[in-house]
Order: sequence, then C-alpha cells, then structure tokens
Amino acid sequence: RRSPVVRIDETPVRLPPRAFLQPTAAGEAALQRRVADALHEAAPKRVIDLFCGCGTFALVAARRASVTARDGDGALIKALQVAQTNGSEPRRRPIAAAMQDLYRRPMPATELSRAGVIILNPPRQGAVPHPPPGILPNGAEVTPHSQ
Repeated sequence: RRSPVVRIDETPVRLPPRAFLQPTAAGEAALQRRVADALHEAAPKRVIDLFCGCGTFALVAARRASVTARDGDGALIKALQVAQTNGSEPRRRPIAAAMQDLYRRPMPATELSRAGVIILNPPRQGAVPHPPPGILPNGAEVTPHSQ
C-alpha cells in the first residue's frame, strides 16, 4: 500500500501512519495564512517550528526565512525531509528538520533566542497557555492562534 499524499503549500508530502492534519482543509489554510501574515509582519531571518509534524507551518515559513523544525515523531520528520528534497519550489529557504522529544529535551534557550519567530503547535494534548517548563526562553510570549 502507498501512503496518502497531501499538498502543503504546494509541496507534495507523503503522510506516514499517525500523521495529523487539521480536521478541515479550510481550517488548515486559515492557520497557514495566520502564520504567513505573522511572518510577513515580523520579517524574521530565522524561524523555529516546535512540534512541526510533517511541515504544515514549516513549509509555509520557509518561503520567508530559514526554518529549524523539530518534532518527536521520526516518521513525520522523515516525511518533511523527503518533501523538501523532492519539492520543486525554488523560492523556499532551507528547513533543518530533526527528530527531538521536546518534552524530555527542550530546545536550549540560546538556540531559541536566535529565532525571530517561534511557531509552537503542540500535539493534541496541547501546551498552551502553559508550555512545558523549559520549552520557551525566559520572556517569550505565547500568542494562541484562536481569536
């Protein structure tokens, strides 16, 4: 059997088992627009996407900045890596995607402080309004995507 393929920001991504997408395409597109608008306003050189999954926001962010993407699921990271390698989008900047259990091994504050924008989109159990201790640098603000 072949895994399903979805297009994320015009890039084909082969979904591994247990992949998570938003319940509707319209909902996912709305969230991606919010990310794109925030990045347009902030104009960061570097973005960090925590709990990146298979690249729902990392692929959008890479149109404006280099992206460091982390997720604890190796299959999702592999899907993102393959997608960016096979993608034909010339305007996309590099995505450094790697597996990392952010609950057990949070990204160091020194690394987070180098990013102009941090995207925090945790798995179903959530992290907002109180992310796990150590996951964000001191002074970082959490802005939920809901209105």
